[in-house]
Order: sequence, then C-alpha cells, then structure tokens
Amino acid sequence: MIVPVLLQHPDGQRMGTVFSLLDSASDQSFISSSLAERLSLTIYHEHTIVVNTFGGKAEKKRVRRVTTSLFNPQGEYLTVEFLTHDKITPPLYVGNIIPEDRDFIENYFSKQDALTVLETVNGTITPEILIGIDYFNSIMKLNNTVTRLPSGLFITPTFFGPVISRVSRDVNFISDNNPQNHILNTCTRQITNEDDFDITELWKLPGIGIEDLSSENEQNKHIVDNFYATVQFQDGKIFVQFPWKSNKKQLTDNFNLALSRLHQLFKMKQQNPQRWKEYCKIIDDQLQKEFIEEAPHTTHYNVVHATTEVVHINNDSGHQYRDPFEVRDNDASTTTSPYSATPVNTGASTTHP
Repeated sequence: MIVPVLLQHPDGQRMGTVFSLLDSASDQSFISSSLAERLSLTIYHEHTIVVNTFGGKAEKKRVRRVTTSLFNPQGEYLTVEFLTHDKITPPLYVGNIIPEDRDFIENYFSKQDALTVLETVNGTITPEILIGIDYFNSIMKLNNTVTRLPSGLFITPTFFGPVISRVSRDVNFISDNNPQNHILNTCTRQITNEDDFDITELWKLPGIGIEDLSSENEQNKHIVDNFYATVQFQDGKIFVQFPWKSNKKQLTDNFNLALSRLHQLFKMKQQNPQRWKEYCKIIDDQLQKEFIEEAPHTTHYNVVHATTEVVHINNDSGHQYRDPFEVRDNDASTTTSPYSATPVNTGASTTHP
C-alpha cells in the first residue's frame, strides 16, 4: 500500500508531502538518502547490514540511522527511526480508478480523506520512504472498518488517512478508457553448462530468503555475515554480538578439566608444601569473596574406594581432548577439600593455576 505522508522542512515552517510504501514483509524501515539529505536529518551512527531482496539475493549495504517525524493531515505525528538507502523503489505506475469508484469516494469520505485517497491513484509515483513491520501495526487502524469500492478495491484506514489496496479483479469495470495494468516481473537463470548446475538449488527456498545452513562452511559464512551486519560504532566504541552456531544444541562443560587440575593440586601438597599453602590461601580468599561456594550437600560415594583410579595423560593446554579419568567404582563428581572436612563442588568453579 502507498500512502502520502507529511514531513517538516528544516526551516520548521513548511510541510512537504512524500509517498511512503507500507511493506509488512520488511523488518526495518528505510528512507532514501536524497530525502534524508534534503531534510538535513541528524545521523546517529553508521553501520553495515545484510539486505535480503526479492529472489533471495543477499547484499551488504552501508546505511546510516536517522530519526524524523511523520505527520498526518490532522497535525498528529509519529516519530520513526529509519535506515538510509540509495533508492527505495523505481517509479511505480499506480494507474487510475474508474468513475464509479471516484464518485463513491467523493460522496462517502470527507474532502480531506478523499484527496488523500485520490492522490495515490494518479499516474506514476516514486516512494521515498518504506515503512516496515517495526511501525506497521502503529500505522494500520486494525479496529476500523475496511470499505469496499464498486470495482472490488478496498479502502483501508491508516494513521495517515485512508489508502486503496488490492488490485481490482472485476472485469465488468475494465474498459479501454480505464485500463487496469497488471505487471509481472520474472527472471530466468540461464545455465550454459549442465555440469555447473547444483542440484541442491532444487530444495532450497531462495524466493523467501530461507536456506538450509547444513555445512560447516555455510555456518561460518553466516556467522561472519551476521557479525558485519550487527557490529556498531557508538561514541568511539565498537559493539559486537557474540557469535552463535545454530547447530550447537548443547554446549560442553569443563568439568573433567577442572577435576584434573584439582587432582594436580593434591599432588602439589607432597611435592611443594609451601606452594600448597599459597594455593589454599587463594581458595580461602575466593570463598570469602564468594567467587566460589561450598557444595550444598554431600554426595554419597562408596567409602571402601575413597580414591579414584585414573589413567595419567599429559595436559599441556586448557583444552580437554579426552576424559583424563577412568572412573572404576566410585563417583568422582565430589571430592573433599584438603584444608577442611566440607565437600567442595568442583564443577561450580575452576581455579586456574
């Protein structure tokens, strides 16, 4: 749907009319770069986004974030945050309405609303604003009645006034003097070599921007693209999001690694008693500062086998490549602190030597 909106000029005294395209399929709202410059809008920050257009084509765009107020004929306004874009759409031919519809609009609506409706069905227009789903529900008056015209078109009430929607399908009103134009844009992918055809294209859904990121390379590319699309520069600082792989359903923990290092600390008690006291002092300090905490209860284990038989491996890094402990008969999830009789949950915190 196309609706005329009023914008305030930089001088603060005049109001100008521009055409806005209401598009619920877009998750962001855009304004043409030329219109933003004419209005002298303040740029809050600049960043790169990935735009998925029709046909599933993803493009990186450098955009600026601006804010302005959109007015309706009654003087009410809606403050909207836009991203700048070189061009919203090419010129759109909206055609003309039949005399029966024009008479109905002029008799049924007020003079101001009739002018608003007829302004959007007069030849060719070029939208300079695209309002997406982020403000779509604030603009549409969903509780108001939709009016049906004699031709089958509908007039939908909005914050900026009534607008015409839906293409007429009633052939009784189509004549040579009032042609109804239906335009279908298609594109054909030409394959010059049969060997170049990728069969995976058959089950992908590029038409709506959905693809199955099955391979590791596609996952990594998606993460990098999302990083560039979300990174922001604010007040001389860089704000980024943590990368996340969607195919990772459950994250691994460092329990085995923490338990291995705890056993190494026990060996130090005999090899280097002075260093052992220093470690105990550090752990006591962390307990007081509540960096770590005592286990809430004692886990039962077989008293006959009070120690855990282990298979020794070398651990030269912070990565756990395989389980360093082969538990024979007892549960090694809880061990006893060497300086107190209170069990300590070794999985709750890790002290790095």
